[in-house]
Amino acid sequence: MTKKKMTKVWKTKKVDRTISMICMNSDLNESRYPQWSPNDGDTKCKEWVEVTDQTSAVLCSKCTMRSVNF
Repeated sequence: MTKKKMTKVWKTKKVDRTISMICMNSDLNESRYPQWSPNDGDTKCKEWVEVTDQTSAVLCSKCTMRSVNF
């Protein structure tokens, strides 16, 4: 499986001293892991994650938890 090169600049917002970025599954066409988005890849994620200024993309904890087989 080849890695998908990140070309998108993900939405960020700054509040006081924190930076938040939207989960990469908010855009299923650009995401590396669209199969882990809500409803088995049928719905865009709307979660925001606190990040550093060096972060280029993020997968929220909810989408990450969908990748784990129980």
